[in-house]
Amino acid sequence: MKPGSSYKWLLLISVSIKLSYFLTAWILDKSMLLPLNITSGIHGFLSVFNKNDAGWYLRIAENGYPFIKDPDVLKGFVNGQLQQNSWAFFPLFPFLIYVVSSLCAVSGPAAAFIVILLFSVVSYILFYECARLFLKDDGKAWYCTLFFIVFPFNYYYSMFYTEPLFLTFMLGALLAIFYKKLYWLLLLLPALVLCRPNGMVVAFFVYIYFLWQYWKNMQVDINFMVAAKEIIISSIWFVVVPLTLLGYGWYQYKITGDFFAFSSAQYGWDRHDMFPLLALFRKGDLQNQFNSIYVCIILFFALVFYKKIPLPFQLLIWMTILLPLGRGSINGIPRYISILLPFYYIATKYLWQYRFKYYFLGFLFLLQLGNLWFWLQCAPFSY
Repeated sequence: MKPGSSYKWLLLISVSIKLSYFLTAWILDKSMLLPLNITSGIHGFLSVFNKNDAGWYLRIAENGYPFIKDPDVLKGFVNGQLQQNSWAFFPLFPFLIYVVSSLCAVSGPAAAFIVILLFSVVSYILFYECARLFLKDDGKAWYCTLFFIVFPFNYYYSMFYTEPLFLTFMLGALLAIFYKKLYWLLLLLPALVLCRPNGMVVAFFVYIYFLWQYWKNMQVDINFMVAAKEIIISSIWFVVVPLTLLGYGWYQYKITGDFFAFSSAQYGWDRHDMFPLLALFRKGDLQNQFNSIYVCIILFFALVFYKKIPLPFQLLIWMTILLPLGRGSINGIPRYISILLPFYYIATKYLWQYRFKYYFLGFLFLLQLGNLWFWLQCAPFSY
């Protein structure tokens, strides 16, 4: 399939999936299997995508961040009662909602939907382009992209969450490095950092990918000093990462007195520093048990296929998993793991040989629609 044609199909698929989510919710509501009280009109449509933490982004877009000087209040404790606050969430997505809402004169939820629709399409396109580079086959790349889209937990890429933005900036940075368009990093890396807390860690992965690409393409007889000089000069593009962190840290300090207000605010979500593996099976509820088992499966997969996974992507896998676990968080693990590209590539190579491979995609999509049950009722399993 030609890239131009693929892009159009990905736009159509992105829109169709969102409509299928609404149709699923509408059927569940009208059949009384899951009373959701979906109202008629655009508000009822948008309510399907506005669940769980999505409200925080809309609240920040409308009201900005609160002025908090009390460290205990920042950590979510008001008069001894738990009271979460907006500082746990990063500013890029709310800012884009605010801009679109102002420019288009639409409500916050409508603006959020526009932003998510745009970035979901772009993230799918960039995923396809990366798959073409790594799989070196357009057919496999297309299948891999469909596999990613219909994966049971990847409905988040259509919701009012940062997933499509984050993936767009990460993949865009990888492509910019591959095609030696490093000036794009001036836009992509700050956006990645300001998207969500692990952006700074993924930015480090992007830099390791840059060094890996340079080493792969380096001439055998190149002088060491010449190579070192080229790396140092090219690395200047990555200075925007610490500068962005310093700028956002100063902004947080100005308003809260805490340079790392985002980290302190996460105490309100029961996130505390601990040895990563101790976060597994810490609680007896279904969500904690399932996510813990899911992490174990992914880590086992990473160990079994470590020879097929390039070093930068091995680093991405371990950082993506160990970082939230190190904060005692097992919630949201399926969302975090969704950016681990090697698993989609390896699964595609395995599935490609079978005739039932497209039927399998249909099965995965049914599982994805089934997962909407938890999302629509804001169940912990969908956090």
